[in-house]
Amino acid sequence: IQLWHCEEGKFNDFLATNLGIVLGLGLLGWAIVSGSKATKFFYNVDGIAIVLGGTIAATLISFPLKEVLGVFNSFRIVFFSTKQDSDFANFTITDAVETSLYSFKNDIGFKDIIEECAPQVYDPFFRDGLSLVAGNYPPEMVKETMQTNIGNRTLRELSQVKLLRSMGNFSPTFGIIGTVIGLIQMMAVMKSDISNVGEGLATAFVATFYGALLANLFFHPMAEKLESRRTKNILNMQLIMTATLLVQAKHHPVYIEANLNSFIPPKERYGRFNNGEFAGAPRIKVSGKGGPKKAKTKRKGGDPFDDDIF
Repeated sequence: IQLWHCEEGKFNDFLATNLGIVLGLGLLGWAIVSGSKATKFFYNVDGIAIVLGGTIAATLISFPLKEVLGVFNSFRIVFFSTKQDSDFANFTITDAVETSLYSFKNDIGFKDIIEECAPQVYDPFFRDGLSLVAGNYPPEMVKETMQTNIGNRTLRELSQVKLLRSMGNFSPTFGIIGTVIGLIQMMAVMKSDISNVGEGLATAFVATFYGALLANLFFHPMAEKLESRRTKNILNMQLIMTATLLVQAKHHPVYIEANLNSFIPPKERYGRFNNGEFAGAPRIKVSGKGGPKKAKTKRKGGDPFDDDIF
């Protein structure tokens, strides 16, 4: 399943995620070490096995195996993805403006325009939309096809968010189960000797600690991070769909730029026109003939936003 292709702000996400993990674990470690000398009780193999094993078992029961295996890529994306591409929207707007500008300057049909401009288009989803335009499909069919693509992708991406949230709900429950098991075992051997009750309670409650830690420092934050990326994906794909329809309607390039700029904050917008003349904008170099070259970052073809997949 190909998911989480939004590249916007990945490097910042990488820094924020790992800084949060280091800060969270660091503060917990400091609290454990400074608060008591009984640090050995915070390591309990049985508690870890109950919480992790139970969480994985419940997840396998709740979700298809393919989606469960996809969680490993979710970890990779959240904690190890370092690529940065913070200007996706502006590259798309530049492609739309240049395609429209080419059609205004050359009195040729859509098919010839798209064949000339498509190799220079930054995003594969945009190229697919322009291909529909080149095929002379009516705007209603182009819009319907692209909306279907967006909707289906949204559902696929949502499945991983739901899975991680479920794991975040399962782990504290199995932590409590581990604690109950520990209490039962402690009371079964306690009899008349209550000298080890404190140690037994400490060992029993550590499972609850593991469950709460996994849920609130890993599973739920990961789900929120992926949900944020899913929202960005939707916005970027809606931008591409709008750009495709504007190009198909043969609107003026200045109007297209003004319309699409509404998708991004004012401080991130580029002015592509100077006194009515196209002044260009930062580009990304891709393979293809003709047209202005984009600067250094290369992008592979395939799915839209294709970088992180599982």
